[in-house]
Amino acid sequence: MQNSAIVATEILRQLGGNRFLAMTGAKIMSFYVLDENRKWPGLLIHFPIGKIKRVKIALAPSDTYTLQFMTTSGKILNELDDIYADVLQRVISDHTGLALHL
Repeated sequence: MQNSAIVATEILRQLGGNRFLAMTGAKIMSFYVLDENRKWPGLLIHFPIGKIKRVKIALAPSDTYTLQFMTTSGKILNELDDIYADVLQRVISDHTGLALHL
């Protein structure tokens, strides 16, 4: 469990930390594992506006991220694998339509 919290904190830092939260109005829901088959640690983010309300970001064993873009009900609209940390903000911005930095 402690490892999950460390990974979730690092993901938030890579997204921009408190600036990311302030710019998007996002709420950090929890840290978690991606699913039953992929027990990878990650972070669940809730966005207050837009069609995409939730994004799961999980750290894969390959040291890349898997992202799931979901509706409020949890329906997965899109899943992306092998996303590197240096493009994480751009990918989330492209899929949510939210500006993640000035």
